[in-house]
Amino acid sequence: MSRALQAVREAAVDGRLQNVITRQTQLESLQKILLENVASIEAAIEKDSGHSEAEAAVELVLILRGLLDYYATLDEKLALHREYAIARGEDGLERQDGIGIVYLVPTNYTLFYSVVITICAAIASGNCIVIELGNTLKESFPLLRRLLKTALDPSIVAFVSSRASDEDLGPNHIRILQSTISTEDKQPRSLSIPDPLISPSQARVVAVVDRTADLQKAARALITARFSFGGNSPYAPDVVLVNEFAEKAFVVALVEEMVKFTTDLNVVKPVDMGRARQVEEMLEASKKEGEVDATMSTSKGTLFRVKSRDAALLRHKMSGTNLLVLSVRSLDDAIDVANRSQGLLASYIFAAPTSGKYLSQFIQSQVSFVNQVPLDLLGQC
Repeated sequence: MSRALQAVREAAVDGRLQNVITRQTQLESLQKILLENVASIEAAIEKDSGHSEAEAAVELVLILRGLLDYYATLDEKLALHREYAIARGEDGLERQDGIGIVYLVPTNYTLFYSVVITICAAIASGNCIVIELGNTLKESFPLLRRLLKTALDPSIVAFVSSRASDEDLGPNHIRILQSTISTEDKQPRSLSIPDPLISPSQARVVAVVDRTADLQKAARALITARFSFGGNSPYAPDVVLVNEFAEKAFVVALVEEMVKFTTDLNVVKPVDMGRARQVEEMLEASKKEGEVDATMSTSKGTLFRVKSRDAALLRHKMSGTNLLVLSVRSLDDAIDVANRSQGLLASYIFAAPTSGKYLSQFIQSQVSFVNQVPLDLLGQC
C-alpha cells in the first residue's frame, strides 16, 4: 500500500472530516484555488476536449455553482445541535456519518467537472477521496493533481494511476465508476463494502415532440443538446420522436437551428473513439439499407430521418453531432417506441402540460424534463 493511501485510510478511521467546520474549510480552500486558476483551467479543458471557449467557461461555472450548493448543506450550528440531541434526552434520528473513503474512476468527458463535483460531494458528506488518474498526455490530469494537492489536506485526498484493491482501501469505502469497469469491480464484495455506484452513461436518451409543442423552441433545445460539447454528452438525445402531423414543420425548424448553431461550432474529437467508429459504421450501413436518409448534412453535423423502426441505430447509443428523427402516430405510439429501450437515462418531452404529464408518467426513464433541456445536465456523466 502506498503512503498516500495509508494517510487517507488513517484520516478516514480517525474521522478527520466528521467536523463540519473542517469540511467547510476544505471547500473554501478548493473554491479559492479554482478562482485563482480560471484561465489555466479553461485552457486545459479547451485543449483536451476541443470544446469552445464558451463551453469551457460553462463547465467551470457549473463546477463553482455545484461547489456552492454542497457548501450550503453544511451548517455548523445545526450540526452541533444534532450532535447533542441525546444529551438533551432526544432521539438522534438525523445523525449521518460518511462511509469513509470514496474511490472515483472519472469519465474523460468533462473531466474537471466530474472530478471536482465528486470531491465536493464526498467532502460535504464527511468522506476522504481517492482518485484514479492514469498516465496520459492530457493537460487536465497534472493540472487537477496540482490544484487539488494545493487546495486540500493531503491526508483526505490521494491519487493512484491504476485500480486500487479492496485491501488497499480498507473495509470502509465505496467505488464510483463513471467510466471503465475492471474485472475486479465485477467481483462479489464482502458484506461490509457497498456495491459500486456505476454511472449508466451508456443508457439511451429519447426526446418526444408532440404536435402541441412549441416546435421552434423544441428544435433549438434539442439541437443545442445534441451538438454541444461535440455531441459527447451522455445526456444528448439519441433520437427524437415527433408526431407525424408536426414532422414537416419540426424538421424545418431543426434545419434552421442547426445552421445557426453550427456556424461557429468547433469540430470536437469523440471521447470514445471506438463507439464513434461503431456509430459511423451503423449510419453508413443504415443509409445503404434505406433505413435512414440524411435530411441535412454539413461538415459539422448531420440530421437523419429514420424510415424504419427496425433500424439498428434505434437500439444503440449515438455519438457525435448526429441527430435522428423518427415520426410517431400518437402519444401512446411514442411511449411504446421510447420504452423499447429499457432503462432510459433521460427523456425530454416537448408538449402541452397535460400531454407532458402523460408522457413523462409512462416513459420509463431515470429522469424526465418537460419543455426544457437543462444546460447543466449536458456537463454531467
